[in-house]
Amino acid sequence: MVDIRDPKVQKWFLGLIGVFVIVYIWHAQVYKPAQEKIEMSYMRYETLQTQLKSVEMKFQSLPALKREYEELTDRYMLVAQLLPEEDQLAPLLSKIHAAALETSTRIGDIQPQPSMAQGFYDRSDFKLDVYSTYHDLGDFLARIANLPFIVNVSDVHMKSVEEYNTPADPLDEFSMMATLTISTYKVKDSERLMLSDL
Repeated sequence: MVDIRDPKVQKWFLGLIGVFVIVYIWHAQVYKPAQEKIEMSYMRYETLQTQLKSVEMKFQSLPALKREYEELTDRYMLVAQLLPEEDQLAPLLSKIHAAALETSTRIGDIQPQPSMAQGFYDRSDFKLDVYSTYHDLGDFLARIANLPFIVNVSDVHMKSVEEYNTPADPLDEFSMMATLTISTYKVKDSERLMLSDL
């Protein structure tokens, strides 16, 4: 049995309480903040390690990305020739008239339609009245299809000469009239990929 009144026992208890207080203060003031710093440093270390692995993987795939970029650039250049970055209205109209002259076809009326935005490009439509023969109309449309940029023909409506001629009409050499829509395209300025970027 321990005698609490014994001074040695009291000193021993006081010493034990002092050690406990010192350990508690050390734990609260030194160990716990240091442990939190260590945990935060470890989490940062893991984050940096993950980022480093990600960068390493990207670096390993860099040659593949360069090849893919070059292939996409080449494909863009091919498409850019078919889908111009500038307005092709003047060349289009002159080529339509040239095709009409070469095929003995007459362009009666050209009506520009409002431009329409579609995705990364604008579409411009023109309604045409074409006087021709069936054979010459096919030749005319084939020449339009072979232009160096994309031109689509739609809404083709044909009438025979009896349906549109009047007795004084000088178009007797033509056997038909066709009304059609020609569409041409232009890349939007906001979507344009500058050649200097390549």
